[in-house]
Amino acid sequence: MKDMGICHGSKAQAVEVIVGKEIVYEHKDIQQMETEDGSEVYEYHEYQWTPSEWIEELGRRNKELQETLDTTTEVLDDLMLNIIPSIIPVDDSVEE
Repeated sequence: MKDMGICHGSKAQAVEVIVGKEIVYEHKDIQQMETEDGSEVYEYHEYQWTPSEWIEELGRRNKELQETLDTTTEVLDDLMLNIIPSIIPVDDSVEE
């Protein structure tokens, strides 16, 4: 991965990911800017990846997201099964 720093480009280039044959361009923090002559230009932080690096990075990100999801699920299960019942009284006297 190459960190290209802050770059400027057109609206067509100001997308999160552009996949080329040999390079994958990742753009973060995309912001619309206006030049002195009023034309539209975009500023973004650009990273360049080879396709194999990009596939590995996506796998790493997916793994990280799955771990976060698993942790969140465990916390919510504990909240619903243990914590909420202990703070909300249950009225057993309700007739059906």
